[in-house]
Amino acid sequence: MKETVVVFSDHIGRIVAGRLVDETPETLKVNNPVVIHVEPQPNTGQLQVHTFPYVFMEFVTPETRDKGTWTFNKSQIVMSDVELDDRLMQSVLNINSAAEQAPQGDAKVVNLFEDE
Repeated sequence: MKETVVVFSDHIGRIVAGRLVDETPETLKVNNPVVIHVEPQPNTGQLQVHTFPYVFMEFVTPETRDKGTWTFNKSQIVMSDVELDDRLMQSVLNINSAAEQAPQGDAKVVNLFEDE
């Protein structure tokens, strides 16, 4: 079964995408939403696309990481009926699972909190 991914703009203008969990006339429930950020590259005329979790899994207790459902009030978001490109869709679906994987090779681990 193909997962339904919704795309919308949140109350501060970020483009958000995530797995649709439930929808009512008033709310939209999305699992592990991802922010899509487009950044112009200086002097090249090109755009770079970044995707990152709405909340980083490192900030969430291990017991609740598989939940990650956010409820957005439809009165505070702008809905869209666009479908994401397959590459971007795969990034949206994989981004939170990547946070749980161990670093590969020479990847530098950055501690988020000073006491770690």
